[in-house]
Amino acid sequence: MSRIRAWLFPPLLALSACSAASSGTKAGGDNGQSSSGGATSDDTDGSQGNADASQAIEAGPTSPGSDATADAGGPGTGPAGVAGANAFAAQICAHEEQCALIDASASTCTTDFEAYYETSGASPWAGASSPPPLELYRADYVTALGTCIAASSCSQSAQASDTDCSAALLTPNDAGMAAIEPTGDVTTLCKAFAASSCLASQSGAGDCATTVALFNDQALQTATACLSGTDCSTVSACFAAALTQQ
Repeated sequence: MSRIRAWLFPPLLALSACSAASSGTKAGGDNGQSSSGGATSDDTDGSQGNADASQAIEAGPTSPGSDATADAGGPGTGPAGVAGANAFAAQICAHEEQCALIDASASTCTTDFEAYYETSGASPWAGASSPPPLELYRADYVTALGTCIAASSCSQSAQASDTDCSAALLTPNDAGMAAIEPTGDVTTLCKAFAASSCLASQSGAGDCATTVALFNDQALQTATACLSGTDCSTVSACFAAALTQQ
């Protein structure tokens, strides 16, 4: 089984739809879309969605944890943790409620999303139905993504906003820099992965930087240390555990 797999966020609509059932409205709208993180955004509102995402990012984080920065190696590269994941869930649900896409008085949206993003065992190789290991992602990314989604147009589905906002955060601008730049720990880990006699031969090694770029520096350092071992069963288990949400 490959330890490296390109994957960011799964669809956000699954839980929102459950929360919205009482009002008979599908949270995030129903545009007939599917997303696996990085899918094409809403065809009918893509341009506006990208503009909204860019404006929200330029305005800067306004959510809990807004002291996190996007500078490589800055404080924002620490883990989002439970608090960051819960703040992100609250931002998504507040947006859905503000846009009247779910019934705020009957919704369990925030509780559902908190439970979803705190799922034990979530990792890049846990399967398409698994949530992302959000607690292990960089605090600055999670904060900025939530802020951007919260500021997105009500005419966009939640998953389209997620796709547009994530792309806006990770895509270099005209100056060649992205709002969320990989830190040196990403490069260090991927070099160690490529040099590992235990894992380098596995398929997907070329996707290393893409796969681990959102993880916090502490998790990256722990995973890198695992690769110095010589017992392959231990190396494999250690590396997987470092990038798996507990």
